[in-house]
Amino acid sequence: MGPKVLKRGATSWPRTDPRPQQMGWGEYFLDFVQMFGRPVVQVALLVQLMYPFYEHVARYFMVRLGWSEALFFAFLTVSTHHGVWAVMNSFFLFLEHVNRLGLERFRLPTTPASIPSSSLQWEAITGSFLGGGPMFLGAYLGYPAYRYFGALSALDPLPRFKDICIWYILVKMGSIITFDLTHRLIHSRKLYRHIHHKQ
Repeated sequence: MGPKVLKRGATSWPRTDPRPQQMGWGEYFLDFVQMFGRPVVQVALLVQLMYPFYEHVARYFMVRLGWSEALFFAFLTVSTHHGVWAVMNSFFLFLEHVNRLGLERFRLPTTPASIPSSSLQWEAITGSFLGGGPMFLGAYLGYPAYRYFGALSALDPLPRFKDICIWYILVKMGSIITFDLTHRLIHSRKLYRHIHHKQ
């Protein structure tokens, strides 16, 4: 028999009884190393495989259509972010509404309070796409800083395999740390109800 689901927690993850044991520092470190081990090589290989396609797209927009590097960078930033978001969430939204696939047993235990309403789902969809505008503007205006800190030009040759791995690790670590800090901040007592909490 699985853990008992309590009323609800501050996140979409259910509060369970008994509570999961917190990892020790040694176990956390090993988990961290494993989390980065395989993906580093996989991402570096994927980048090398996808680069010819990327180069073809970049040349089309920048050479044939005459886009600036900043405009192409902003377009690429928003389209990849929103494209991945749309594909992944559409898949899970589909599973949410189709129960005939026999996948219900793989779902994490949850409570009715944790399931978003249809209006909240539409709010998330519209909010994401409306947020594309500020993201595009920020990427476009921030492109000089991106280049100032050593980023390659859009049509530069692909870096070495080792360099791709190193940069992936640094970017991933920065992403995890900043996400964790901002997520903890919006879970604070003063901000949670006004920003993160949804009914």
